[in-house]
Amino acid sequence: MGKSSMVLERVDRRRLSRVIAEQLLETIEHDELQPGAQLPSERELMRMLHVGRSTVREALNGLALAGVIEIRHGQGCFVASRAHPAPHALELALRRGVTGALMEARIIVEVEMAGLAAERATEDDLREMHKVLAAYERAVKTGSSTVRHAARLHERLLAASHNEVLVGFVRTYMPKVLERGDELEQAGPENVTDEYLEHRSLYEAVRDRRGGLARERMRAHLETTTREFVKAEEA
Repeated sequence: MGKSSMVLERVDRRRLSRVIAEQLLETIEHDELQPGAQLPSERELMRMLHVGRSTVREALNGLALAGVIEIRHGQGCFVASRAHPAPHALELALRRGVTGALMEARIIVEVEMAGLAAERATEDDLREMHKVLAAYERAVKTGSSTVRHAARLHERLLAASHNEVLVGFVRTYMPKVLERGDELEQAGPENVTDEYLEHRSLYEAVRDRRGGLARERMRAHLETTTREFVKAEEA
């Protein structure tokens, strides 16, 4: 698949969650659902709207952040307000919902994987990470895009955890990581060097077999990344 088709796929997926959110808004208005009324379950919405669970959840999370619905864990989704949010407000809420869920998952998974990598990385793993890091450094110095170098380093580092289940999970959300990285870079890269240094320090902790430090640095890096994504979305 070429780069243009990958970009198109990301745009289509983002547009789909927006369409589903709009359809849910229309359902609330058409059926005159009042605050407190319960929406169909995720499974029912998937069947009714012919979309996957991730798309339904992105739409619901966006509507929750926009104040239209309330998600009560273990109970379901309930109408909070019948006010129709402005298009730009809904778009921002959808993006925040995706970003929040994505970064929450990354912190839960990647912090522990960094610690495992420090304990399990082979010499081949370290050599591959070092090669990616060298290419990353050249991109920083020449002003080239660093997004894919950063993602590649994460992939190599996390693969060094040698837990195929966790590695497979990371691969499912990596396209969203690249999408957010591209958008952040296009908005105006201000901290490219700092981000590179964070990644280098992660590699060094793994190389030096310091599992606790690797976990600490991965958490700090992902928390910084979360703040940068939120700041870019609010700009």
